[in-house]
Amino acid sequence: MKDLLVFTAASGHYLDYLPLWRWCLQKSYPEYDCFGLIIQSPSVKFYAAIYRLIHHPSADFDYIYTTDVDIMHLRQKPTIMEYHKALMVSTGLCYSNSPRTSEHRGKERLTGLHFASQKWYMKTQGIRDAYLHMLDSGEIGNSRFDDEFTLMKICKESKLEIPPHEGLVKRHMGIHMGTLRAYKTHTKQKMNQQLRMRITPAQAKQWLSFYQDSEFRLVLEATCNMNRELKIEFERLYSFCRRIENEY
Repeated sequence: MKDLLVFTAASGHYLDYLPLWRWCLQKSYPEYDCFGLIIQSPSVKFYAAIYRLIHHPSADFDYIYTTDVDIMHLRQKPTIMEYHKALMVSTGLCYSNSPRTSEHRGKERLTGLHFASQKWYMKTQGIRDAYLHMLDSGEIGNSRFDDEFTLMKICKESKLEIPPHEGLVKRHMGIHMGTLRAYKTHTKQKMNQQLRMRITPAQAKQWLSFYQDSEFRLVLEATCNMNRELKIEFERLYSFCRRIENEY
């Protein structure tokens, strides 16, 4: 078996992030495989977000890291594999995740950034199958929080211990474009404050280095031509990273 598969699923306008999500992973972590599942015309709202955390994408890898399609992964130390395997060793669990604590009903939710061994998929198979049936029948999927609530339920109902809360921002292992969406109606100062909390100078430098790659520029241009909202997001990100670069 291979070491790690990085997996996501997307539908609707989130599909537009997929080419850059894939490019960043292949550039930053060429030793990992990655797969983005395209879900067209989902019958249930937020189907893709829930499905990616329930579905078992492959048995050909020791570990599977399920992530958000709008996270632009950057190489860092420790790597994705090193970081999550160390957490699994410290907790003694067959997966790495963290309950949320600072948001609405946070303790009932795990994050959507889920690193798991094949043992986790075996231990949760029966419960996951039941939730997949509920998802396909429309019994779940009406809340944007359902994906993370459901993942917590799967772990608890499979009699797995829940790990302690652990810092969420560093778990992104890259730049989460959701930050630029979440604060797009705020002042420029407020958005920059949030970005400073989430993007380090090293990450900003690495992101800017991608612009020296002609393939990256082609993928970025195609993405921006396809979706004006994403064009604005990436322009804001570029401006912020340039500002950080000038400060250091």
